[in-house]
Amino acid sequence: MSEIEQSPEILYTPLSEAIQELNRRRRIPDLCRLVESFQSEHPAHFLLDKPTAILARSIHSADHEMVRFESMIRGTELTPHLLEIPGDLFTSVNHDKYRRGKLCFDFETKVRSLRVMDFNCEGKIISTIPDVTGRSLVDYHRALLNDRHPALSMHTQNVSDWFLSAGKISPYYLHFLSLSIKNGIVFENFLPHEPEEMAFFRERVLPSFLEATRIFGVRPLIVRLFSDAEETTDKIWHYPGSLYPLALKLTRRGNLKCNTSRKFPASVKVQTGLISGSMTWQHPKTSIRNTERYGRGVFANKRIKNGEILFVIQGPLLNRLEEMALPAEVIDKPIEISPWLSISPRSIEELEAMPQHFVNHSCQPNAGFGGQMFLVAMRDIGRGEEVTFDYGMCLRSNSETEFRMECLCGAENCRKVVMGGDWQIPELQVRYAGYFQWYLERRILNKSRSISNA
Repeated sequence: MSEIEQSPEILYTPLSEAIQELNRRRRIPDLCRLVESFQSEHPAHFLLDKPTAILARSIHSADHEMVRFESMIRGTELTPHLLEIPGDLFTSVNHDKYRRGKLCFDFETKVRSLRVMDFNCEGKIISTIPDVTGRSLVDYHRALLNDRHPALSMHTQNVSDWFLSAGKISPYYLHFLSLSIKNGIVFENFLPHEPEEMAFFRERVLPSFLEATRIFGVRPLIVRLFSDAEETTDKIWHYPGSLYPLALKLTRRGNLKCNTSRKFPASVKVQTGLISGSMTWQHPKTSIRNTERYGRGVFANKRIKNGEILFVIQGPLLNRLEEMALPAEVIDKPIEISPWLSISPRSIEELEAMPQHFVNHSCQPNAGFGGQMFLVAMRDIGRGEEVTFDYGMCLRSNSETEFRMECLCGAENCRKVVMGGDWQIPELQVRYAGYFQWYLERRILNKSRSISNA
């Protein structure tokens, strides 16, 4: 048995030392080129061009782990980056996944439990699993996270396709650990006290850690979330007792909705419209004003860096029938987030409270989607520049009769007409890889797999 197998704590680096080492590595050109060359084999388009604190889970929630993560990075220069893999399969053997279905809340003298899902779902894709009300289990936990950690919730990103396809190239954990060489610091706890976790540690984590060290000449930067004594207890997956009333309320039909009245941190600007309470978060460096050619648009008031979140897309969730019944003044406003769902204002009044719908189309955009709910900068956006995305990144239609728009963007590569099936254009699939709405990303990925397996 190796030294690391006997003492897994050797894998960890103290936080202050890890931050110092990360900054040092980011100034070494040869190391940066080596990491980028390795990552080009399986591009991680979600990476930010800044030091990040990485926490990866199937579903993020407001448990003690998130409380610890937030307290550890508070006051540091690290930008939180919560990677979420709801495309993974559910298994009750995995403690992290099991505790997303049965929640335990710590009170002074007792622990109260709450089952929020039917456990007859072994082997199913997590994103397809409903909670006890029939809604999405992922959305249930997002509501808890939004309530307790709104600033962290903004930095949550669905990276299922990247994680699940990485294993087809080489061990996926090796690609994951490559993110902690010069891009960021991984916050994690390996649990060799449990037989299943020890097997995973020996078969996946340890070989990938050693291989990453060999390839890059430096160790992956991993910071421990809990002490050895803490990780031997079940409480690391528990929740604060103060969260119990909300968690219980969300198990009752009709109560899972976006909280639009919350007070956000001072660093977060909530753009209010004509109705009380905004439905969306808008980057404080952006504003809405008139364009020269096509009504209102969103513009950068100051320079915005590549990877920054521009909008958290929220608002009424509509199905296809509700979308088709929208009044004429907002019929072209839905942003499709799945084959059957979209987010859209239902009236002019709601439109004013959803500023993401003022982002115009361009055939040469500077913004794209980061998962379902985020619009992010694809490159640095200069002061005074209009923020745009290509509508082909989210339009679901396969029929040219469902959506057709004359394009006035004026870009050199302008398509002149934007259609619902533009996501199928091979050139756009390459250009916008990682920036399509997730359901289109999945279609494109599945199609490419089918071709490669033919």
